[in-house]
Parts: sequence; structure tokens; C-alpha cells
Amino acid sequence: MIITGRSTRILIDQIRTIDSSYVTGELVDYLSRDDMAQVEHILSRYLGLLH
Repeated sequence: MIITGRSTRILIDQIRTIDSSYVTGELVDYLSRDDMAQVEHILSRYLGLLH
């Protein structure tokens, strides 16, 4: 994935949830719909929801 012009890895096996009150400052970037769809597809395969 390219985020803010830099090649970036998304570590599917290290996804965490955090309370939004811990997030401070400006957002770095957003994923496009296509990028988010790709992440969701890979995550579904990792979790065994797709073959």
C-alpha cells in the first residue's frame, strides 16, 4: 500500500483495536475504497473466512 506517498506494509496478524480517546493529533491518511477492499479481502483469507 502507498500511504502519504510511502510504500507501507499492513500487518494483518497485528491488527489491534484502541479507544479513540487515545488517538491524538492529525490523521496520517485514509485508505481508498479499493485499498480498504483489498485489506478486507486479505484479512478474510487470514481469518479463514475465504478460501
